[in-house]
Amino acid sequence: MKVDFKKSFLKELKKLKNNSLQNAIYQSILQVESAENISQVHNLKKLNGSTFTIGFGLVNIELA
Repeated sequence: MKVDFKKSFLKELKKLKNNSLQNAIYQSILQVESAENISQVHNLKKLNGSTFTIGFGLVNIELA
């Protein structure tokens, strides 16, 4: 799938001090990029319409 990031997201991701959280986010990004469709992405929660989120404790990533 095609993935685009807001500049603010990338900036915040680089600032993370928690390496295990940073690695989990990077792994999820790789999984989304390699998926052919949304059903191949694990740990998704549907919000509304075509918007989904992946949760990492206190951090959520929204996919639209």
